[in-house]
Amino acid sequence: MIANLCFNVLNGHDYWLSLTLNTTDRINRLIFDAIAPGGDIRVTFSPINTKSTYQTNIPVYNLVIGGSCNSSSYIRRTNNSNAVKVVESSEVECLAEKERCTYWFSFDSESGWVTYGKGTDTRFAKALLKWQDPSPLLNLRYIGLSNYNYKINFYNIRTLAITNLAPPLASTASAGEKRYLVCITSIYAHRVSDMIEEPNRMMLPIEGYAQQPLVSLEKAIAPLILIVPDIERKTWLAIENSKTPADGLTSGESASIILYSMEWSKKEESLYYILNSTLRKEKRDLLQPWFLYLKLMLTGLGKLPSIIGRTFFRGVKGDFSKNYQQGNKIVWWGFSSCTSTINVLEQEEILGKTGVRTLFAIESKSAKDIRHHSIYPDENEILFLPATQFEVIGQYQPSKNVFIIQLQETEPLYPLRHPV
Repeated sequence: MIANLCFNVLNGHDYWLSLTLNTTDRINRLIFDAIAPGGDIRVTFSPINTKSTYQTNIPVYNLVIGGSCNSSSYIRRTNNSNAVKVVESSEVECLAEKERCTYWFSFDSESGWVTYGKGTDTRFAKALLKWQDPSPLLNLRYIGLSNYNYKINFYNIRTLAITNLAPPLASTASAGEKRYLVCITSIYAHRVSDMIEEPNRMMLPIEGYAQQPLVSLEKAIAPLILIVPDIERKTWLAIENSKTPADGLTSGESASIILYSMEWSKKEESLYYILNSTLRKEKRDLLQPWFLYLKLMLTGLGKLPSIIGRTFFRGVKGDFSKNYQQGNKIVWWGFSSCTSTINVLEQEEILGKTGVRTLFAIESKSAKDIRHHSIYPDENEILFLPATQFEVIGQYQPSKNVFIIQLQETEPLYPLRHPV
């Protein structure tokens, strides 16, 4: 079983995570980490063919794990937006300010038992709340996580695993207990395949930022407020997620990379999209508002170890073999995201499994692993810095519709990006 997580933003406030369960098992258990810096974390169950309970009038279950905005946990079943039943927890279980906890919940769509508890070991973890609905939702397919308070960031909910157990609240796990990792799709799919937006020509070097002072992230994004929508709120979220940065980075350096990794609801409004589009333009004066941010982010990336000798992958739909002839040297002017796991490219948003498509296999000399400084740490995103040069080592066409291009990172004759 693989579960696909899809992110949508509704009304600019409610952050919805829809979990499609590709299983016929009636009992579905989800384990997740949550941190509540000021709002309720809500888990919503809805039946098949319903992806957004906030936009429909069908019966749903709504489980609230207490945050600073409510005094207790409860399960509510709604019908046509009216509360049918509210069950208060006998034990008040609220997330304190900035507290991080691991929770699990399960739902039996046949018997109607809804249960949730606290802790990672669901075999022995005590249930905090349990309720049986006499008219359960049949054909349950979608489970959602959301932060009802718009001030809270849904990225603070990290799904760990889905577990199928029977019966719910078993005192011990059955011998056949299985756990499945959650596969997050469509988060950085565009970044892994955006090489088609590269100009494929030599341009002026990227320079001017190296002479800028190192400033806080709040000051670094000040010139971008009129360029990147909602950047101040996203910056605050990035800073909240960089309190204890890894790899010797400062909080601001780590937050700048986290900010880059974020995906806005419209990808064209994302910081990474606007920045890379600007890096690929011939008019270098358009980069001036980005200088402070580039100085901060590149300083942080410079502290991460370079990955030498490993091969990473990118992919795009279509035949781009004519643009990458053997022996040619090409420059990717934007930040270039890759994956170390080739099967990630099978996602429909990247290569898919049918049609004409091109796979890039890239040998690295300077790529950076940003997983510890990404809003999506489980995606293991690999990043090449802007203005990185590659040589086309060769091509291979294993089938009529598949083209494989082998690239090797090389040093340009003269620097195309000033070191910080």
